Amino acid sequence: MAESTQALVDKLFRELGERLSGFLRASARNPQDAADLFQDVYARMRAIPNAETIRNPEGYLFAVARNLMYERIGDERRQRNAADVDDPLVEAQLADVPDFCGEIETERRVAQLRTVLQELPARWQAAVKMCHMDGMSYEAAAARLGVSTNSVKKYLKKALAHCRCRMTEPG
Repeated sequence: MAESTQALVDKLFRELGERLSGFLRASARNPQDAADLFQDVYARMRAIPNAETIRNPEGYLFAVARNLMYERIGDERRQRNAADVDDPLVEAQLADVPDFCGEIETERRVAQLRTVLQELPARWQAAVKMCHMDGMSYEAAAARLGVSTNSVKKYLKKALAHCRCRMTEPG
């Protein structure tokens, strides 16, 4: 039995070795991987206990090659994603527990600030948006609003005072 498997595998590799090698080179990431896979396919085929039962030896050969490539890709992906928990950098990341309560409080405060900003007169809102959100200078905001630079500064001062007052109110 083993002799017939060996003979079949040797015959397959004599007849299809070049095609298999080209298939592996085209599919593998580098030539060394292709050569390793070629050897693995040969070893896997030689380990078949009863090769006479294979209906389509050529198809089986390429299926073995494809499956080995998939295994190799999966192994590489797992190795890339694996983290060494003894690595000091990984330990530091694992020790850094996110502050979910702080994030929730920040989200609540941002929502409250949006509500407070909507209470402002339209010109004040525009000045705040232009200067603090869009990064415009006082002069550019004044030109866009059609007012003086001092007016923009007054709008911002009054808007800030209103926001401070409203944001410190409970609930």
